[in-house]
Amino acid sequence: MKRILNVAEKPSAARELSHALAKKENIKVSVFLSTAMCCLLNEAHNRREIGSRLKVYEFELDLDHEKVTMVFSNVAGHIKALDFHENYRGWDSCEQVALLDPSKTPIKEYVPEDKKFLENNLKNEARSCCKLFLWLDCDSEGEKIAYEVLDICQQVNMSFRIPDNVKRARFSAITPQDARNALQNLTSLHYPTVSMVSTRQEIDLRAGAAFTRFLTKFIQNEFRVPLKGDKKAILSYGPCQFPTLGLVVDRLLTIRAFQPRLFYYLELTISCESSDGDKLVLIWERKHLFDRYCCALLYELCYSSLLRSNFQIAIADIKKVRKSRRRPLPLDTVELQRLASRVFFFSSDTTMQAAERLYSEGYISYPRTETNIFPSTINLSKLVLLQQNDQKWGGFVQKIMEHWIHYSPRQGTKDDKAHPPIHPTKPAPREGFKDKECDAIYELVTRRFLACCSIDAKGYETVVTVNVGFESFHIHGLSIEEAGYLEVYPYDHWSERVLPTELEKGTTIRVVSLMLKEGSTSAPKPLSESDLLGLMDKYGIGTDATMAEHIRKIQHREYVTKQGNLFYPMALGLALVEAFEACEAYLARPTCRSEQEKDLRQIGQGIRDASDVLYTALSAFTGNLQKLSTSTNILRRVFSSHFDSN
Repeated sequence: MKRILNVAEKPSAARELSHALAKKENIKVSVFLSTAMCCLLNEAHNRREIGSRLKVYEFELDLDHEKVTMVFSNVAGHIKALDFHENYRGWDSCEQVALLDPSKTPIKEYVPEDKKFLENNLKNEARSCCKLFLWLDCDSEGEKIAYEVLDICQQVNMSFRIPDNVKRARFSAITPQDARNALQNLTSLHYPTVSMVSTRQEIDLRAGAAFTRFLTKFIQNEFRVPLKGDKKAILSYGPCQFPTLGLVVDRLLTIRAFQPRLFYYLELTISCESSDGDKLVLIWERKHLFDRYCCALLYELCYSSLLRSNFQIAIADIKKVRKSRRRPLPLDTVELQRLASRVFFFSSDTTMQAAERLYSEGYISYPRTETNIFPSTINLSKLVLLQQNDQKWGGFVQKIMEHWIHYSPRQGTKDDKAHPPIHPTKPAPREGFKDKECDAIYELVTRRFLACCSIDAKGYETVVTVNVGFESFHIHGLSIEEAGYLEVYPYDHWSERVLPTELEKGTTIRVVSLMLKEGSTSAPKPLSESDLLGLMDKYGIGTDATMAEHIRKIQHREYVTKQGNLFYPMALGLALVEAFEACEAYLARPTCRSEQEKDLRQIGQGIRDASDVLYTALSAFTGNLQKLSTSTNILRRVFSSHFDSN
């Protein structure tokens, strides 16, 4: 019987995919043993030692009218690493600028020692198989990992060099339906995407090594940089981390440069007989003025008018307008991270760890997607019905299904052509999830999905306007007629405010007070994690798969600190950005990385050649490194304002 090797990206994915394609009792589980110990990356890409055991799943399957044996194994993220040849790994092995020149400092891909166990397992299984199905995550990084797996398997099995014997399985959720659909619609590896990721890896390696070596050697020789645990200062540079740091520093500098301005405004308070003494505060039509004299003059004119009318005024106008609050868009990765940060104060790293676990166990679709449009091929009513027995929102599901023929989900504008928006794929377990993070993220994903499949909230807004002299004041009221999606989505607020019924056009009301008040403009707040993710998405800094990692790294390197849910630059991060700006090496500006990502995407689209994009990026980095190298006096001056000299 033919044997087909299937490779997933994680141990849990291999297990769940096997269970999706075959009954559990029909699956044979064997263990690949090795005398060496290995470290794998767990679902959240944190390190943990699992020993020398790796489960391999085998089961029989009818495929294309033929019975075959499916062998499911896995890797743990990237199985290969990229580094310089041994001659150039030492910090004093060459000039830093040479690291940016591929002709002077060659690089190579290799399998690290802690991944050798995975490599040996792949080779062991590949020898006895005639075909290879690649079930890696369906994003650009997954495409590159699939190529790494293929390269290893080809070393021991020449039949995998035949294109028809190697297929790519593409799926968005680990469910029986998605797994079967992927198996029936196998495709080929997308080599332009592999080339795009490889080019990005080389750019990041070369730029990171060159700038890290230069900055670290210079600062260690000149200054004492106190770090936690008395660590020796390593000024690590990353092409995505620095623009992320730059956004945090830029907000701090904006706050420091902010000059508050006093402004002045009028506040009118009225009272209605039927409101039991309740007072209503009306807003001045002009909002505020920065000229105190002018505002005081208008106050005097208004007050004189009130004296003449014995503090009685008539309602000049009442407008009733139908209002609606739009249901949310389908959920993409960045919005998931931002929403979890705002609602639960989860870090983006925590959010993605929980989402990855839920995906691996088949509860939600693939959580790394840029898409906020549901394709017409997805049976949304079936996904909604999966939630009908949940105590929290089962009743709302019944309301949706009663009117489903009239509903259609709100659609966004983004489509990465790889994965649908994030949505639940099966009900939550009756006993709930083992950890609170998974429980919170599953509830958020499900409520968001049901909300976007529901209808907008509807109501009426009432605007009451009065005139005092030549000045107008108004007050808004809101009456919610139909809550719509708000019934299931507590993360949006639309507060009802009912005005007294006696407020009608021409009705005379009593003025309680007219006051001249003073206020001041306020500086923006430091960036929250939700703000930072939004800016990173806007400028294209990182991908939906890497944003959380970049935010975590700038904290770990002590460039920024997070207090509550707000980010503040630390002395080292502030000094680095100030130094780069002073030397006119603008690598901490957000547009730097976004331009590179635009070029890289053109590789994936087949528009540009990888060598051309690599040359362009490395030439720009070379110019910036030379600016720093010839401006050591400026670097010294900037850092001396933050740290003591050696």
